[in-house]
Order: sequence, then C-alpha cells, then structure tokens
Amino acid sequence: MHDPLIDKTIQYLNCLRDDNDISIKHIVLGSYFTVVELSDNNVGAVMSYYNANHLINGGLMHIINDVIANDPQLLTSKDGFSHSIFNDWKNDHQFSLACACILCALTSALSQPYLSTNKTNEFIIHKEFPYHSKIFDSKSALVIGFGGYLPFLIKETSINNIYVCDLSYKTRYEEMNSMLRDWLIDQPEKKITFFDSFEDHADKEYDLLSITGSSLCNGTLSQILNAHKNSFNIVQGQSAGIFPKFLFEAGVDMVSTTIKPRAIVKDAQKDLSGKFLTQYFEGGLPFIYLLPN
Repeated sequence: MHDPLIDKTIQYLNCLRDDNDISIKHIVLGSYFTVVELSDNNVGAVMSYYNANHLINGGLMHIINDVIANDPQLLTSKDGFSHSIFNDWKNDHQFSLACACILCALTSALSQPYLSTNKTNEFIIHKEFPYHSKIFDSKSALVIGFGGYLPFLIKETSINNIYVCDLSYKTRYEEMNSMLRDWLIDQPEKKITFFDSFEDHADKEYDLLSITGSSLCNGTLSQILNAHKNSFNIVQGQSAGIFPKFLFEAGVDMVSTTIKPRAIVKDAQKDLSGKFLTQYFEGGLPFIYLLPN
C-alpha cells in the first residue's frame, strides 16, 4: 500500500547509519497522525489513513506494544508485519493501511538526523522559502491534496488556472468551497477546478504540481510523478519529512516539510484524536525546504 519510494529510502538509510542496533521505542496509532519514536530518540510522523478506533478496539495496539517490548527491531522493515503474531489481521484492509503509515513514519524518524544536519551533502537545506521562477510564473498548477500550497498559489503567484485533486472532495464540498471563497476574495481572475480522481486527469499537462506528502502513505506518489515528469514538482507537508534522495531521482524538484520534535510522542499518546498535535502540525513547526544538490 505504501509507495515503493519508502522501501528504497529505508534500505538506503540502513546502509548510511552507524548504529545497526536501532529499534522502535514507541508507535502511536492516532486518528490524526501516526507517530514513531526510535531508540535514538528520533521521531517521525505522518498523516493517518486508517480507522484508528477499529484497530485499537480490535486490540492491534496491544499486539504492537508486545512486539516492541519483546523484539523492538522486528517492525523496522515491512517484513516484520508478516510475522505470525499478526495472522488475525492480515486480511484486514485497515491493518494494511496502518502498516503503510507506520513504515512511512519509521522512514521519517530514520531521516530526521539528516534533515537537521545534512550529513551526506546529497541535497541542499533552505530555512527560507526559495524563489524559483517556475513556482511564481507558471501558467497552470495541479494541487494534490486540498490545502498545502493552494492558498499560496492563489494569493502569491501569477498562476490563473489551478486544478485541485482531493479524494474527499465530494464529502468535504461545503468546507472546501467556504475556504476557497475566502482565498479568492482579492483574486477574482483565478480559476479553480476541483476533481476527486487523479486517473481521470493524469494525461493533462501542468507547469507546476504541489503534492501532499501523505501520497507516500497511500502509495500514489510514484504514479503521480511518473505521469508528470516535465512539471516542476513540489512534495510538501508534515508527511514529506524523509531523506529526499529517491524523491529527487523520481522527479521531485523541491520538498517542503518539518523536523519533528520528541515532544509530539507524549502529546500523541495523551489523546489519540490528535487534539494535542495541532499545536505542532498546524503552523507550530518551522518549515525547511530541500533541493537537489
């Protein structure tokens, strides 16, 4: 279910790191975000794409905690989720979604030391939004995942034709259109087109793509990038915080994300709805911008 770029990144980071005994200390399956803390205290977090209540009420969190207590290295690869201890869950679609999110959060945690210090010099880290003419002067843009850079593209660029693909558009129609009206108050010339299926529009060309990082969790990022190799591609958001080597090789031009503090683990554990995480993930963490070297 998760994107193949995640497997490549985990394998690469396992080769890079000095500590071969790294293990998982905590996993939090929350309705808002999935959080992983490693034995070296690095933390990763990605948006949750599963029904957390279904998994928790079914006892999955107890099983995961038992695994971490007895074999904390087992879940540091996708093979760990094939262990017999998960036999009762293997045909559960929500379990598959949770495994994908855990692996993405694990990749995020493994990546954090490199995003803060750039030990390998394989990419450039900017703390300020980098100017690029293809961002500001494009003619058309596709935003995958409502929000993200959509208000920025409306208010701060000359792009008049903006397309938005969001799988939840039909169920969040009123909410999205209300926010959109506010963003468009001073931009009447902007044309915004919504759709909820990427496949129906995959063959259309855009100058710029702004892609939610959570596409790594639902396995769609590689498909999107393969369809738009000639666009200027940005992957953005809290879930995009992974070592970017393979993102750049796949056609990403910029990654916009954050470094995750340890404090989010305890706040995620306090309330699985994620209400204590909004202070971090809704404007509380400074963004960094990763570019190819």
